[in-house]
Parts: sequence; structure tokens; C-alpha cells
Amino acid sequence: MDSNLSWKYHISHVASKISSNIGIIARLRHFTPLITLLNIYRSLIFPYISYGLSGWGHAAKTHLDKILLLQKGLSV
Repeated sequence: MDSNLSWKYHISHVASKISSNIGIIARLRHFTPLITLLNIYRSLIFPYISYGLSGWGHAAKTHLDKILLLQKGLSV
């Protein structure tokens, strides 16, 4: 949170971390089995999404949509 009690900057930071890790998974998807990709997701992406999740309930929906879109893009 910033001085205005906004989650905007934290969510932007998390979204950039998730985005770079999605790039790693996207490059590996042709060479590794699905279970390995799931383990990589659980170790590189899921902790960013789950940490502080209860506090994110007060964040604006527009900020949370960034993470939701990244997560949905990963499942396609």
C-alpha cells in the first residue's frame, strides 16, 4: 500500500512479476510436461497472487483486473 492506502503500486509490481514469469512458462511449455509447468506456476506465480490476498479485497476492481487477466491468459 502507498501513503494513500491504495493497492495500485503493489498490484502493478505483482503484475509485472507475474508477467515475466508467464513468459518463462510460455517458453517452456513446448519442452516440459504439464505437471512440471504446474509446479513452476505454483512456485513462481501463485505466491505472488496468494500473499496478502485477504487485504486485496479492499483494492479497486480496476487494479485487480490486471492480475485476473494475466492469470486467465495463463490458463488458455
